[in-house]
Amino acid sequence: MKNYKINRMKHLAILGTFEDNTDMNGVPYQKFKSSNVSFWYGEYRTNVNQQNVEPNSDSTLLISSIKNITVRHEFVQKNIKMFEQFNVLKLEDGVFDILNINSDDQVNGLDVLTIKKDHMDVVDQPENQNDYQ
Repeated sequence: MKNYKINRMKHLAILGTFEDNTDMNGVPYQKFKSSNVSFWYGEYRTNVNQQNVEPNSDSTLLISSIKNITVRHEFVQKNIKMFEQFNVLKLEDGVFDILNINSDDQVNGLDVLTIKKDHMDVVDQPENQNDYQ
């Protein structure tokens, strides 16, 4: 990915997972639990044919809920165990499951993460970007 300008990586993501909880009525729900690992990412657009998502029984998966982001290759490889253990990202516009990591091992390479917006939008979302820090 040689033509991607590094200054486009201006968004902050938090790596985490879902934690099972129950509300005061005994109804189970999931809440985002941070791993305290944050990183910068950039938006990356592809068309539907270029997305590396395996088809599943739910072929009505909304394409609009799937997007790609770029992350520095060195960061992903250095923290690959964290990405395997904590497979959920909290971004500015919601919580996303990591579907695929497409690695680029060139010098100063960028990995492309295919992510899907999670249906659990009951998660506490930050009011502004200062809440990430």
